[in-house]
Amino acid sequence: YLDPKGGRWGIPKGATPTTHILKPNRGEFAAFESNEHFCLRLAERLGLRAANSWTEMIGKTPVLIIERYDRARIDGRLVRIHQEDACQALSRSPENKYQNEGGPSAQEIFALIREHSSQPLEDEGRFLDTLIFNYLIAGTDAHAKNYSLLIAGRGQVRLAPCYDLISILPYVRELKKVKLAMKIGGDYLLWKIGKDHWEKAAAEWNLDPGRVFDRIIGMASAMPEAVRETGAMMTYPEKSEREWLGKLTGAILERSVNSLRQIKTAK
Repeated sequence: YLDPKGGRWGIPKGATPTTHILKPNRGEFAAFESNEHFCLRLAERLGLRAANSWTEMIGKTPVLIIERYDRARIDGRLVRIHQEDACQALSRSPENKYQNEGGPSAQEIFALIREHSSQPLEDEGRFLDTLIFNYLIAGTDAHAKNYSLLIAGRGQVRLAPCYDLISILPYVRELKKVKLAMKIGGDYLLWKIGKDHWEKAAAEWNLDPGRVFDRIIGMASAMPEAVRETGAMMTYPEKSEREWLGKLTGAILERSVNSLRQIKTAK
């Protein structure tokens, strides 16, 4: 809990809701906290709704801090907004969050949005954009528990902002074995997914293929400027941190350029 007046951290008691999620880097992946923070802010720069985030050193541990979007202040009182991730909404075990483990597919989540969202056309577009974004940055952890619906009063149901966005690119030498969490056009392997896969996916998702390709080309084309602008927002005093940021941004730029070329030149 972050005290809005004093700016101090604490542990809430009783019915007081938490205000933030703290994700310490325990050393499994180098600079994961900076990776996720960068990807969230990059998504926002590209027009996606993304959870607010920043990084801090707490003691000697780098920590990613996510502001909870499923909270609201009403008459000065902090209240929870009900949220269900796609596994919960589709009555699937959280242990089977990946599609290849029996988890929900993108097709099922599109159907979920169309059935329950208060603004289904807008929210299906937002979900499509997030799928494309994860395709472009190699966001391999975008499983069903990382997509949620916010359920407010008076029957208002909306797709939640993006969260848990992270690129695998800095941690792999080549893409041959990199898999997405959900199939696109019948395939998980990132390097294989091209124009034919997206055409097949558009048909499966009941979307106009022209709309899908416009969004892919538009986002990939906007990526270089968005990466530069997002990188300029990051403040890393240590040389190693700046070098790591350069590695991440370079990998995302290369991936986006290659994806754009693959889509545009395919017959």
